Amino acid sequence: MNRDEAYEQSRSAPPGSRSLRCIWYCGWINDEIRRAAKRGETSLEMRFPPKHYVVVHRELFRELYLRQGFDVGFAPNFQYIQPTEWSMKLSWEKEDSKREAE
Repeated sequence: MNRDEAYEQSRSAPPGSRSLRCIWYCGWINDEIRRAAKRGETSLEMRFPPKHYVVVHRELFRELYLRQGFDVGFAPNFQYIQPTEWSMKLSWEKEDSKREAE
């Protein structure tokens, strides 16, 4: 596969097929989750422009992270009529607080 074929493959796969682009963004989001968890945080908020891949396919990303046990929310910031930015919020519970609740 040459460079052009690889580029086309990464852009043309339907979102549900776990395209290379979807896998790349999941890896990036997972890195951000790891960094936040190392800092002791229990949530992460990421902001994206309205036409960003993650926003366009937000239902896919919501489903993927819900299946992994995260609480997931997407919210637009409406400014005028169109949102200028979307927030993706992922949250998880600390193991210590789970044990305390039991």
